[in-house]
Amino acid sequence: MPGPLPDAGGGTRVLATVHPSAALRAPDRRETYAGPAADLRTVVDALGAHDARSVEQIG
Repeated sequence: MPGPLPDAGGGTRVLATVHPSAALRAPDRRETYAGPAADLRTVVDALGAHDARSVEQIG
């Protein structure tokens, strides 16, 4: 799982990830999709989202 989101200046935080459709071309779709799903969880945590159920449904 990625670490804290780096500050890009001015309070903007960034996270680069692969497009989830990359899993469609991967030999192991489940493993490949786990990366973007973990990235989304990191973003939810960083934003302090009140309701992470929609992210939990993905993974």
